[in-house]
Amino acid sequence: MVKKDIYIVSSIKTLEFEKILTLSRDNIKTKVNVPRFSPVMKNDELFMSGVIDKKIWLKNFENKDDEILIFPTFLMKDSLRVGKIKFDIELKEIETEEDYKAYLELERFHYRSSPSLVNQDELIDKNKSGRKSILLAIEKNKSKNNYIGYIELAMPLMMVGPRHKSFKLPFKHDNRDINWAEWNQTALKENLNLIVRIARIVTHPTYRGIGIAKILIKAAELFCQSRWHIKKRKPIFLEISAEMLNYYDFVSSCGFSYCGHSDGNINRIAKDMVAIHRGQKKEGGIMSLQHKYYRFLTEFADLNNITIEDSINRIKEIAEAEHPEEKTDPTSWLLLRRILRFPRPYYIKGLDESTENYLEKVKSEKPKNNINFKNFNETVSLKDLTLWANINLPKSKNIDVIKNSFGLTGDKISQKLIQLESFNVKSGSIILLAGASGTGKTIFLDILGSNKTPLENNLDISYEELIIPQTSKFSSLDNNETIIDYFANNFGIEKSLYALSSVGLSEAVPLVKPYWMLSKGQKYRVKLAKLLCEENPVWLLDEFGADLDPITANIVCVRLNKLIKKTGSIAFLAVANHSHFFSALNLSRVIVFDHGIKPKEMTAREYKNDYL
Repeated sequence: MVKKDIYIVSSIKTLEFEKILTLSRDNIKTKVNVPRFSPVMKNDELFMSGVIDKKIWLKNFENKDDEILIFPTFLMKDSLRVGKIKFDIELKEIETEEDYKAYLELERFHYRSSPSLVNQDELIDKNKSGRKSILLAIEKNKSKNNYIGYIELAMPLMMVGPRHKSFKLPFKHDNRDINWAEWNQTALKENLNLIVRIARIVTHPTYRGIGIAKILIKAAELFCQSRWHIKKRKPIFLEISAEMLNYYDFVSSCGFSYCGHSDGNINRIAKDMVAIHRGQKKEGGIMSLQHKYYRFLTEFADLNNITIEDSINRIKEIAEAEHPEEKTDPTSWLLLRRILRFPRPYYIKGLDESTENYLEKVKSEKPKNNINFKNFNETVSLKDLTLWANINLPKSKNIDVIKNSFGLTGDKISQKLIQLESFNVKSGSIILLAGASGTGKTIFLDILGSNKTPLENNLDISYEELIIPQTSKFSSLDNNETIIDYFANNFGIEKSLYALSSVGLSEAVPLVKPYWMLSKGQKYRVKLAKLLCEENPVWLLDEFGADLDPITANIVCVRLNKLIKKTGSIAFLAVANHSHFFSALNLSRVIVFDHGIKPKEMTAREYKNDYL
């Protein structure tokens, strides 16, 4: 039997990445280092065993035979594959200085960590108080650790409308002494700490859109079941609420139940500001927040050179508008977003069978998404297509020298560029146009896009059949226009946010940057979102992925595959250098172009065996 000793935590010293616990037993003090966010409090009774294989735990308040493990620290291993790249991922607590610095670096990618748009390279730790836990996602490879994301777990908020409404039904746990007849103040006081809130999920921009968030949620669920506690009581629910879930629901597939939307403050903000303006006193809690909003209201009045009374009327008008962001200028809107709280979807997940069964009874029907993109069922069909390039040579002494030297005759050059006998592609297909530069890939895209951009006059095309639906090109944006301005002005704010989220651009900062400030990977994602918003059935992507690193290229290909499958579009990709992302493309067909040879059509498997 393993010997265990019982200690009392007499003091805690919190450093950057760890806590130093001073433990007391029989008037003997011992110091132990644990991760900074370990759920240990002063005066806790800890159990400790082993020297080499050290183990530290607390006893569960409700079940003395159950251990709430503190050390060894939490570790979960998982993996995912993107194309031919396999990511081996570890999910763990912060244990080292390297871990902690990586956490601070990742925090910059979450808008709430850096609301200032001025110093985007500044590392700030604003989370020095309150019960929370951090789980890092680390991609392990031979050379180094790549920190690719984290999830933050925190104590729940008290006033959550959808939770109050959903929990009105009686609840009785099958195995624990937890029950309520209705979710009133007594039930709230006794059971609120049995809920864990996902405060934020942050993924490194390079790795967005491949499922890291789902792995983090899976780790969080296991962590909550075994390690999270408030006063030695383990939780039974995991919840999340965020405005971005309006546009990109990634939690339903993780087993979360939708339980409604929060009220926000849209319907009452003007009334609250009138009360503050008339002298309502600050009494902490919600009133303290209202006074903070009132300061922003004053800034809004000064910015627009109007009175407080007029500002309140303007806020009421803006808040009630169907598209409030269109009712004021961008500077004022950014200020008002610090005052206006729009309804947020609320999702919750049970951490055991009893709570999951309860949620099946109380969950709400998820509202239908009003953002609808077209779903296509189109065909591209070519038959006996031939393309010639004709050039009439100008009169010049230099040309005559060349013609005479090589025995050339005539004043016209005709060259057959493309010849295809028969070609049919249905919706949901991705076609790779392969071959060296100058073999005709780009000009074939030009033929497909000729319904929008006519071919050059020196090109002669003949065909028996040429059926090409409307096309969109994989094109850049104006360098000086911010991403969100371009999309919102052309496609509307809601559709834009949904499209940008679909390609992995759900963070705030890139959306308010101009196109030229984005990384190459972000630019590719923007161009994919643009294709989605233009809603044409055929996508033409020239030089696709050639200038991306292998990881980014594979991830972008995954997003492209999902969009094509979702919309039923047809994508043609022309690129010479594609071996580093070929496996990530769910190709329907490959057309191989070569100099002076008829293009060869083959399956992806045939192409891989013959050319790669």
